[in-house]
Amino acid sequence: MRLRLPTKLPQKLVLLAAFALLLLIWWRNDWGCLLQRNTGIPCPGCGLTRAWLAAIRLDFAGAFSWHPMFWSVPVLALFLVYDAELFPSRKWNITIWGLILAGWAVAYAARLVMYFSGAN
Repeated sequence: MRLRLPTKLPQKLVLLAAFALLLLIWWRNDWGCLLQRNTGIPCPGCGLTRAWLAAIRLDFAGAFSWHPMFWSVPVLALFLVYDAELFPSRKWNITIWGLILAGWAVAYAARLVMYFSGAN
């Protein structure tokens, strides 16, 4: 079974570029996390921008310390481009999605425990 070409590729690439531009504007203006600013609770993505800035500098240990799931962003973007079917086997697609979701849940829970226990 071969990987099929993505549908609506130009629209998806424009969407990804617009999202990247929005993140760049957000970062350059130092607006921070809206959820944390308004509720005091960090969002699941807190630290992700700093993690990617570290990864761009090839500081992967620093990137992992800012957000351990930073590596999943390009995988999720590929899933978006390929209509959630990155692998020919449905079982592999579901497994990768499940691992990513579980990783985000565990990372977020651990970060909340550290944040609210005063360990940060």
